[in-house]
Amino acid sequence: MQRVGFAGHWPLPFRTPTPVGAAAGEARPAERVWPAWSLVLLGLVAAVDALWLVATRVSLSMPGLVLPWSMAALIAVLLRRSSLRPRVRTLLSGLAFMLAAWPALRVYNHLVMTTGMPLADARLSAWDSALGFDWLGYLLWLDRHPLLLYWMDWAYGGLTAYSAAAFVLVLLLIGAGRAREFLLLFLITAVAASTIGLFFPALAAMTYYAPDPELFRTVPANLGAYHVDILDRLRTAAAPVLDLRHLPGLTTFPSFHTAMGVVVVWCSRGSRILFAPMLALNALMIASTPAFGSHYFVDILAGAALAAAAVLLLGRIERGRVSEG
Repeated sequence: MQRVGFAGHWPLPFRTPTPVGAAAGEARPAERVWPAWSLVLLGLVAAVDALWLVATRVSLSMPGLVLPWSMAALIAVLLRRSSLRPRVRTLLSGLAFMLAAWPALRVYNHLVMTTGMPLADARLSAWDSALGFDWLGYLLWLDRHPLLLYWMDWAYGGLTAYSAAAFVLVLLLIGAGRAREFLLLFLITAVAASTIGLFFPALAAMTYYAPDPELFRTVPANLGAYHVDILDRLRTAAAPVLDLRHLPGLTTFPSFHTAMGVVVVWCSRGSRILFAPMLALNALMIASTPAFGSHYFVDILAGAALAAAAVLLLGRIERGRVSEG
């Protein structure tokens, strides 16, 4: 239960110079960088994780928790005892926030896949067909462009490190307020994607369609199927064990990669240096999801819609906080 208290009552007594969406020069009364609702939400996720693990036969291998939460705790101590510039304080607090959040969110993403909900592949495929999307045709087109596949592979991998890098770039090139916005949107979309995904577990397109490997010259036969064995084990094993050192994302619908791509582009707005490269990079990442994430096209639409809804929700929350202040 210590995990719940650690994530749910994160001691972050630091302050931010700008509100979400504010221009770089706008100031507002000093306040906590991470609003109470974000810490409550993260605490709820950690509490659900802990209760789920206690109430079921699913277990968690603890060694994977030691490094991220130890680093987060060290940063928290440094922030409480040091006088730092606001931007440095936001940088360190943001990294601590991600180090605390990622384990809880990853565990939650895997726990929701143990419910045994019916696989949704047939439904997602039917939605693609109704919208006129041809997953196999798209993959065959990519197969004829090996250089594009190479860059898509690079763009799709390492979402954890990519999120941290995006946070740092937004902070350095735009400001603390926008970096704060990025992490709050990250939290909202991550929790929402896993919660919605609970109702749409899927083997995903490559496994569901099982195309003949002879059709491809470049695309490997198991591309995008990295999650299938883990998903099957979570759904069928009597007592599955979660290891944080190997917990790939399992949500098919909506696509979290797509949601994060839209969020990064949104949070890069207004920066001549950052916006164009982020638009190109994230467009490439989103385009790679049908292949390297084995996503249906409807997953991408849902991921983009989730990001838009998160932006609207956060804007409404922030406007409420400003009016109350």
